[in-house]
Amino acid sequence: MALLFFAGGGLLYAQETEADKEARLRAELEVLEDRIDVQEVKLGSKRQERQSLERDVGILEAEIEKAQLEIQRNDIKINELSGGIQQKESHIETLNNEITRKQASLAELLRRKAALADMSLVELALSNESLSEFFSDLNVVQSVNESLQTRFAEIRGARVEAQEEQAALASQRDQVTDRRQATAAQKQSVEKKEAQKEQLAAVARGEERSYQDVLQAQQAEAARIRSELFALRDVQAIPFGTALQHAREVSAATGVRPAFLLAILQQESNLGQNVGTCNRPQDPPSKQWDQIMKPSRDIEPYKRIVAGLGVKPTTYPLSCSLSYGWGGAMGPAQFIPSTWEAYQNQIANALGVSVPNPWEPKHAFMASGIFLTDLGAGSGGYTAERRAALKYYSGGNWQSARVQFYGDDVMQGANDIQRDMIDPLDAIE
Repeated sequence: MALLFFAGGGLLYAQETEADKEARLRAELEVLEDRIDVQEVKLGSKRQERQSLERDVGILEAEIEKAQLEIQRNDIKINELSGGIQQKESHIETLNNEITRKQASLAELLRRKAALADMSLVELALSNESLSEFFSDLNVVQSVNESLQTRFAEIRGARVEAQEEQAALASQRDQVTDRRQATAAQKQSVEKKEAQKEQLAAVARGEERSYQDVLQAQQAEAARIRSELFALRDVQAIPFGTALQHAREVSAATGVRPAFLLAILQQESNLGQNVGTCNRPQDPPSKQWDQIMKPSRDIEPYKRIVAGLGVKPTTYPLSCSLSYGWGGAMGPAQFIPSTWEAYQNQIANALGVSVPNPWEPKHAFMASGIFLTDLGAGSGGYTAERRAALKYYSGGNWQSARVQFYGDDVMQGANDIQRDMIDPLDAIE
């Protein structure tokens, strides 16, 4: 059992075994989970009350308390995961050392086998050795062969185990990153809600305008956010309220977080300023659809897509080609024709339409959501979303250093959209 003593007014743990630590963390987590559940029930009850100053203060207090408890829970989980990471790193080092030793033993056995192979069985039989010595030599050959097979099996087993441990280690490191990012977001949320709570407290003290004035200001801010234009690549901008509605419908169907989906589309729009737009009436022949697309991959799918829409190939704008690669990406989601065609039936089924249109915002939102789900974003979490964003942008080259900016920009954009646009709307809805 862990020994406890007080030092400087704090409770410290001394001589705590790993088993003791694990049991303590589990117990602390159970307490926190119960307290979080209590705050969730309180929040549900408060939200059902008639809108009032007291109700809004109560909601903020419950939300702050819940966020602070979740921060504590994350800290405990990070502590727990960090201990597991250290154990796995130690185990992997042990396995690698074991593989090295077995490889050295294998090399020695191979040298022995090579030496024995220099003398054939016929030569052994015709030598001056006695019969017992001859069979002894045969036993040595057989023993070496058996030892070789054993060493090969042991090395294969150790390598498989090391690979499994490496995968588990990477997963645990991702979880730590996710928890740290969640903690940072929760701390920002607490700071914002504390400021809102102080504003309501000032109203209660009569130091600021009336509660009705505060409500009107909140509603005006919500109306401003909803009406603010959300830019989309190669189509007209739409009100943020409409974009959020599309994103929530996609989230319900795919599990992709609305703020993350909006950040992807925002990033594609931002990149469009650098990529440029082609296939417009005023563009020269060198920037028309049949010149900017990869012929073997996208020309024929593009013909089928526009034919299905009943329009000419020159009807819609397309992305230009960069200094590397090809152009021809379509609409807000920036799907190349071959990828859009591969997902076309899924998009149509999800929307309940016969022919989806890459340049229709609602269709583009659903296309992005379905694709991002296939890339792993539906499970949520910082690392899964960032990885999905990188794959969305660069496919199999997602680990390249030159594309990492895309993942970072998307995750920062998702954080900003959630904090500055979605949360304020949620607070008054």
